[in-house]
Amino acid sequence: MTRARTLWQRIPAPVVDLVLVAVSAVDAWVSMWEHTRPALVLAVVGCAALAFRRRFPLVVFLLTLPLALTQDVAIAVLVALFTLAEGSRNRRLLAGCVALAAVASTAPLPLMDADRTMTLVVFVYGLATAAAPVLFGQLLQAHRDLARRLTEIDEAREHERAL
Repeated sequence: MTRARTLWQRIPAPVVDLVLVAVSAVDAWVSMWEHTRPALVLAVVGCAALAFRRRFPLVVFLLTLPLALTQDVAIAVLVALFTLAEGSRNRRLLAGCVALAAVASTAPLPLMDADRTMTLVVFVYGLATAAAPVLFGQLLQAHRDLARRLTEIDEAREHERAL
């Protein structure tokens, strides 16, 4: 095991969650200079929900989704998507969440008199941005599964040698 991995595993999960909440709150605060009070309340709820991302990943994603309406790229939504993908094997659910995040990031454009081409371009970029944390989460899940299987194979070989 590498030194960086050993150091990373020593950090308690609540500390990681607290750092993610703080980073997403700073991101939301920087992006919301001119927004109304309801948008700020939604940002606070979405950022605070990240503290519960390990226990309720789908609910946290749904609570962070309104941030995508007010920000171009909301870190809280990306963190929630990663956590959901890391723990879920339901590909349809993940594809639906990616599409929902892309639609939420594109929804304000028709209200701002953007042309259809620009709306489509922003939607495609939103899809790509939302798909990235899902793909990383699935990659991490596959890595853990393979590591677990390799451990099982090594244990079975040791047992065979002992017999």
